[in-house]
Amino acid sequence: MALLWLSLALPAAVNLPAAAEERCTVYFTPNARLFATYFNDSFASPGAWEWIAISDPAHFFLRGGLAAVRAGSILLLSSWELEDRAVEPTAAPYLQHRLLSSPRTWALLNHSAPLVVVNTDGGQCSLGWPRGTHHVLYRATWCRAWHEEWRLSQAAERAPPPARPWLRSIPFGTAFDGGSLRALAAARPAVRERRLLLSFRGTAGDGKPDRRRLGEAVAREAAALESLARQAMRAAPPPPPGLGRVVVDITEPGGSYRTGANISYLGLLQQSIFSICPPGDLWETYRAWEAIEVGSIPILLDVQRVYGHCPHPAEHMLATVPEALSVRDWSELPELIRRETADMGALARRQERLLQWLEENKRRVHEELLHTSREMREGRWHSPTSCSYASFSPQQIARQHQQLARYWRQPQPASRDEVAFYLGMYNPRAFVESRVDQWKHTPIPPLCEQSSEDWSEPCRHKGCGLPMVANFSCG
Repeated sequence: MALLWLSLALPAAVNLPAAAEERCTVYFTPNARLFATYFNDSFASPGAWEWIAISDPAHFFLRGGLAAVRAGSILLLSSWELEDRAVEPTAAPYLQHRLLSSPRTWALLNHSAPLVVVNTDGGQCSLGWPRGTHHVLYRATWCRAWHEEWRLSQAAERAPPPARPWLRSIPFGTAFDGGSLRALAAARPAVRERRLLLSFRGTAGDGKPDRRRLGEAVAREAAALESLARQAMRAAPPPPPGLGRVVVDITEPGGSYRTGANISYLGLLQQSIFSICPPGDLWETYRAWEAIEVGSIPILLDVQRVYGHCPHPAEHMLATVPEALSVRDWSELPELIRRETADMGALARRQERLLQWLEENKRRVHEELLHTSREMREGRWHSPTSCSYASFSPQQIARQHQQLARYWRQPQPASRDEVAFYLGMYNPRAFVESRVDQWKHTPIPPLCEQSSEDWSEPCRHKGCGLPMVANFSCG
């Protein structure tokens, strides 16, 4: 079954009143372990959740583990664990969508018992969650298409008579201290008690151009920002030794921070009135939610373009986190700070509203989760989903195998001295490593090995698994 029962719950919840006694089963995949800790700290009363770890998502979705999951269970997962990595290269023109073409996703959406599914990462931006399913999806990161779909789901839920929702919002979570909120929530100094005006510390490697632009903008405006800090923080405690009121410390991956000996990352968040939260690998970052947790007002970049394959990813967070601030360009930072610090009393009230919103939003999500799970367990939710799939034709299968085999014969950018190559479609042992200088002498192994873990196409013809799915629909 590839499941691991956890007799010991994750860290105790914080800042939420005890709810009525009821226990919900929460399954979580390996990539969702960090979020599971944040989830338990944020949305649970002590003892509210019964935790079950999924050690092998492939076995869970395709080898019977999912069949044991009861109605109303909560499933924390990463969309990468639903995708089949054998179709990772875009060499499959017959797939309308990689995620919806995966047998794992098909198995989940066609599962007879309604579930609460929480997608804990950026996932797919190009297609919304099917409305015809009886599950409910919570998303942690967004783009314009998902935001519009969320608005439709919200409107349906509020309309008379209300319809069942299919898409809801949940915070992205935190990464500090393994997702635990104990240290973040331990100290939330008021605005007038903080020692720094604004800060950012992070890396600016490949794929993070907005962080380089931030560093350049702050360097140009350093004098103006420090002048604003002196005016606004005349009565504030002095900054940490060796630091000014503005700390922007950006380095290359693997480099050291020049302010690392002066103040910790947690200290930066707790002592900063504003936390600059530029995009990283995704537009939405752990830093933004970590700043909110400690009462530091986040300053976000209102990205209108495509970022990380997601069009306008800023729209959802700026629409749903009312006290977050934003700029269109980092050169606007001095004017934003000037405006916000003109009335320090109003700024203190903004911080109070931000923390109040955080607690109210977590309480709402907590109550939604419990209520939805209860209705599912009691049979008052949708009837079972009916999904149908379209299989690949033999010609499409042959062409895809050829394209993928050609792709994996090339040296892969993931490593300088190792390469991966393709063994068989949907085979969990689909990738092996070989030295580059031996590559031309390494034959491609057979596509199918008769074993209980083999989901390659030849094995499917022998009845070992689901057909390769080109796409499916639920209604």
